[in-house]
Amino acid sequence: MVTPEMLYQSRVATQSLSYTHWITEELFSVQWWGLLTFVVLTYFIVFKLIDKRRFTEILLFGSLVAVTVGVVDTIASSFVLWSFTVRFFPIEPSVFLYDLTLAPLYYMLVYQYTSSWKQYFIWNTVAAGLMSFVFLPVLTFFKIYQIHNWSYFNNFLVLFVIGAIARFTTILVISMEHRRRENYEATSFVAAHPAMMKPMTETDE
Repeated sequence: MVTPEMLYQSRVATQSLSYTHWITEELFSVQWWGLLTFVVLTYFIVFKLIDKRRFTEILLFGSLVAVTVGVVDTIASSFVLWSFTVRFFPIEPSVFLYDLTLAPLYYMLVYQYTSSWKQYFIWNTVAAGLMSFVFLPVLTFFKIYQIHNWSYFNNFLVLFVIGAIARFTTILVISMEHRRRENYEATSFVAAHPAMMKPMTETDE
């Protein structure tokens, strides 16, 4: 019989091994510095290109992508579908590279530069394809990322769906906010100018 105490002790032992591996093999390795450089350049490029006038809207979209990818990553790590063998910090899942950098930031540019669903679906396919069939295999080649019970194609499908849901949700939230603001402005105008809303009488004529 497996008891909660046995599970706890197993987790403690696993975390101890994970930390030892991180401090001795991962931290400050060539791959670690390469990832750090990539992350810094990504943030610099994206925030250089991002439309500051739509920053709140685009950030909302990026946050939805980040949260959803993070949830998927947590589930996948729990079922050992994939793993990162080089991490910035000794935690599982390793969220900083993929969940908080690659997926949300580059998808924010896709969202910014597409104005229709047709354009977005095309670039959503391109972005998901590049991340799944180019970036992840490169990480695998450099022994930073490992697939266990998963495939690059599955990753492509999940990213594509996440991108579509994030855009739909963002557009829905923004449209609801616009309607709320229009109703508020109309109500405020009526309250500020009640005389203009009174029907004309024969005396007024």
